[in-house]
Amino acid sequence: MTHNNGGPAFPASSAFFKGMTLRDYFAVKAPLSQECIGSIAYQIVGRKAPEWTEFMETNKDARIAYQLEKLKYEMELDAALRFMWADAMLAAREKGGAA
Repeated sequence: MTHNNGGPAFPASSAFFKGMTLRDYFAVKAPLSQECIGSIAYQIVGRKAPEWTEFMETNKDARIAYQLEKLKYEMELDAALRFMWADAMLAAREKGGAA
C-alpha cells in the first residue's frame, strides 16, 4: 500500500539530498500515549505482545530475551501509531485543514 508522503518536509535544491518527507516529519512530531491503546495494540502491530512466564523468573537469558522482545514490540507499536498520526495529518491537510 502506497502512502501519500506529503513531499519534502524541508525542500532543498540539491539533486543528491532529498531530505525527509512531510509524512516522516509528522510522524516524528506525533504526540503519543500508548495508555489508551490497551487491547487494540494487537490489531495495530499485527501480533500479540510477548508474554511473561514463570520460567523467566529463574532464567536470566529467558528474562533478557523477553525484555528485548517486549521492547521491540513497544517500538513497533510506537512507530505504527506515529505513522497513523502522520497519515491523519496529511489527510486533513488535503481537505484544507480542520473544519
